[in-house]
Amino acid sequence: MEPGAAARIAVSNTTPIIGLVETGALTVLTRRFDRVLIPGAVWTELNDKPGAPEPAALTGLAGWTCDPGEYPIPARAARLGAGERHAIAIACQRQPTVLLLDEHKARGVAAQLGLRVMGTVGLLVEAKHLGIIPAVEPCIARLLARNFRLSDRVIDAALRAAGER
Repeated sequence: MEPGAAARIAVSNTTPIIGLVETGALTVLTRRFDRVLIPGAVWTELNDKPGAPEPAALTGLAGWTCDPGEYPIPARAARLGAGERHAIAIACQRQPTVLLLDEHKARGVAAQLGLRVMGTVGLLVEAKHLGIIPAVEPCIARLLARNFRLSDRVIDAALRAAGER
């Protein structure tokens, strides 16, 4: 980070971490952000599956912090999943550079609250531009094979942004 520059901070929900580990692009977080905050509820979700690779991958990554703090949950976020609720709550309090979310409903709530949102596919496009991955298309195929739900519109836009269409 340049002297005097504001820290680039991300708050992440569960699915972007899972997607980035699955595609081998987790290091985009350290190249793109100075700090990544993981809500305690997200850390719990990542550790719920015995043998899941995400906790170990995060532990080996510099610049991430588990934030177990209790923040007020915005009323609009009350019906979202625990990780989404807590990620949005932290983002409302900390005002990060970006909130990493994939779920459509959660992204809508975050946008209504004035938060800047980016998802796994957007991070994959950045990972390609940073030289972390050679191509986005095989990563999207891996995500789809793991039952990530991506619309044709999102896939097409990502491949265009990555210069693959």
